[in-house]
Amino acid sequence: MPCTFNWTGSAPETRRALWQKKAEHGSSLVVHVHEMNRENLGQDREFTGRTSLLANWFEAKDVSLRLTHLSLNDTGDYECHVITQRPPASSLCTDVKLTVTPGEQFPLTARLQGASLGFSSPPEKGNLPPAGTE
Repeated sequence: MPCTFNWTGSAPETRRALWQKKAEHGSSLVVHVHEMNRENLGQDREFTGRTSLLANWFEAKDVSLRLTHLSLNDTGDYECHVITQRPPASSLCTDVKLTVTPGEQFPLTARLQGASLGFSSPPEKGNLPPAGTE
């Protein structure tokens, strides 16, 4: 699932990529998390061993999620966030709807809906402003 962002200035010391799937009653499941060379602490077990990001996601400005071994249960609304601690900032990068359906030629077919909500940081601050505030 696609998620890219813009960043100007030096890389923050602490940064986190977080993919979540919206669940019932306003809660969310942790699909994938990458924070300072640690991955998937707190990941929901239904996604264990099925997700990955680029190893250099921050430098590439690409936090697109690869989700393998799709199941019908993967259908839902997903969000991608990039979070920095200094200065404190968080930004929603992408909001994606994934639909997995039984296919005729392949066992399952996936379709994405949604748009990238790209953002970029001001050069003088080097942080992540909320989308649409530039």
